[in-house]
Amino acid sequence: MKFIRLPLTLRERLIESQWFWSFCILMGAVTFASVIGPFGTYIRLDWPLRIAYWVVLLGPVWLFGHWMFRSDWIAGRCAALPVPRSLLLALLVSVPIAVWVSLVNRLFFPEANELPGLVYLVAVGFGIALLWNFITDAFLGQMLPSGGEIREGDSGPEDDPATLDDAEPVFFRRLKTIRFEQLTHLTMRDHYVEACAADGSELVLMRFSDAISELENLQGARVHRSHWVVRAAVRSVLRENGRYSLELLSGHVVPISRSYVKELKAEGWLD
Repeated sequence: MKFIRLPLTLRERLIESQWFWSFCILMGAVTFASVIGPFGTYIRLDWPLRIAYWVVLLGPVWLFGHWMFRSDWIAGRCAALPVPRSLLLALLVSVPIAVWVSLVNRLFFPEANELPGLVYLVAVGFGIALLWNFITDAFLGQMLPSGGEIREGDSGPEDDPATLDDAEPVFFRRLKTIRFEQLTHLTMRDHYVEACAADGSELVLMRFSDAISELENLQGARVHRSHWVVRAAVRSVLRENGRYSLELLSGHVVPISRSYVKELKAEGWLD
């Protein structure tokens, strides 16, 4: 495997900033909507008011939606549910978005008698939230470091050829504090991978699939769309209401997705 040492330039810092690129997408959406004037805004509003309308409308929606989709607290509570997180969050944000759009419409169009109803706005908000998450994930996902890149300051095979045959997986060269024997599991946090141990965790900006491939020398398995577990870190298997989860030596409890149960049983993880 070829490793390229890359300096952390200003450009890369901007690329790694989800807020920066998400804000750029917001500005693009405001510009596009102001020029095109969808939903009758082109006819009803002059261009200065049209720009103000879309800034007032989309700005708070962007802040609220960005927080909902990127919150670790919310992600942790959605992880154990069978519904895809993006679908569930889009449904949750669509209601307050619909209320906000309705208020903004009343502010900018006080004389209008045929404004869209709340149910219609909820449906539109749901679709827009899904589309927004898809666009930001697709756009930012193309800029993530691939599994073959190690940043300056990390060790790599070019620094020490003997490490090519080392039993320690490549992934640990990306971590600063967690070592080979301390890792209990990985968790996907949007564009980041969280490496977890008993006494803490580290975030690494990379694709989840690349992180797993870099742990090929470590015995473990993917047990959920968002979780990969070290086999030696498992204390016990829990089952409640027909759903499996793993209790780890660190005290963490990791849910097992139904789609992985058959494979895990075949590999002897579950009875």
